[in-house]
Amino acid sequence: MKKLLAFIFVVLFFEFCFAQNEHFKFKEIEIDGQVIEFVDKLQKSGYSIFGIATEDGCILKGDFWGEECELIILSTEKSKVVYGVAVDFNKIENWEKIQSSYFSIKKKLTKEYGRPTKSKEPCRDSYQGYDIRSLKSGKCEYSSYWDLEKGKIILVMGKECNIKIFFNDKRNHAISEIEKKEIENKKEEEQFTSMLTSIKDKWDFIDGEVVIQKVLEFENISKDNMYIFLKEYLTKNYRSLKDIMQVDDKDAGTVIIKGVFPETECKEMSNRSPVLQHSVYHTIKYEIKENRMRVTISLDRINERQPAFDFFGLYQKELNWVKNISSYYPIVDVSSESYDGEYKREGCIFYQAIIMASATINSIEDFIEKSSKQQNASDW
Repeated sequence: MKKLLAFIFVVLFFEFCFAQNEHFKFKEIEIDGQVIEFVDKLQKSGYSIFGIATEDGCILKGDFWGEECELIILSTEKSKVVYGVAVDFNKIENWEKIQSSYFSIKKKLTKEYGRPTKSKEPCRDSYQGYDIRSLKSGKCEYSSYWDLEKGKIILVMGKECNIKIFFNDKRNHAISEIEKKEIENKKEEEQFTSMLTSIKDKWDFIDGEVVIQKVLEFENISKDNMYIFLKEYLTKNYRSLKDIMQVDDKDAGTVIIKGVFPETECKEMSNRSPVLQHSVYHTIKYEIKENRMRVTISLDRINERQPAFDFFGLYQKELNWVKNISSYYPIVDVSSESYDGEYKREGCIFYQAIIMASATINSIEDFIEKSSKQQNASDW
């Protein structure tokens, strides 16, 4: 929430500093108001509606500087206020013609609005073999950008082989960015809640550890064979049994190992903590009986690692923090207000750790069942 409020403050401050009472204009029409009202003004200036005008936007047909085009009206997602107009010209599938058209439009924009703030125009020398295929591949896309007091203009020659001009009002575009951020945050919060809800019955918190437990039922697999299959599974899935083995008691039917779930990253919310890397320390206890095995995975610590990096000549060495899982969300229930969003990163890693633990138990079950079938089918 703090990050969102800071984002809103910066956007509004920026808008206040650079925009005054008037909005940026397109064809002498202020880029503002509801879509229907704005479209009505464009119709009076000669454009015709293509399809149906709604509060979400509209497409019109007409011409701009003597060239046939479509106008795409852009509006904010929540308040439905117009913030931009995209001028979309017809396709030109000839390199010399589309290049000439781009520079002609750029010259007119420069005459009206001044020199562009920046331009990107590769592949300008036709004798080097550039053609329309180079544009379609994305190699030779052109763009120019005007950052003006009340608005922004972007001229683009893209790989779709047409030219577009975007006219954006700064004030309303700032509102659009705020509303997009609010919608993204709401979707993320819903996704985050759904993730944690989906695992709430898969774990318990016992004596400072997160415990995932399941009893595996098998048909006609003896205790001895189950022990052999388990040892084979561990040998195939860990580098060294000697390093991980804590208890190996065949007679008692008890095997205990310690290991690490490496790269425990939350793919469902990939924007969370792109810098930190996480590993989860765990203990797995296998209790074997005739036709049954109880698997108990205990998660106790999480290693947070920040890789070494060089930032403009300033070298930062690798850093590591080990935290007890008991200090992680959702074990520690904190709000976003007091935790500045960190609870989502922790909750995300916690979710992934539970998923990896459950997948480990499922893989053990599958391996033992397949091994038993292979043994029964063998002539040995």
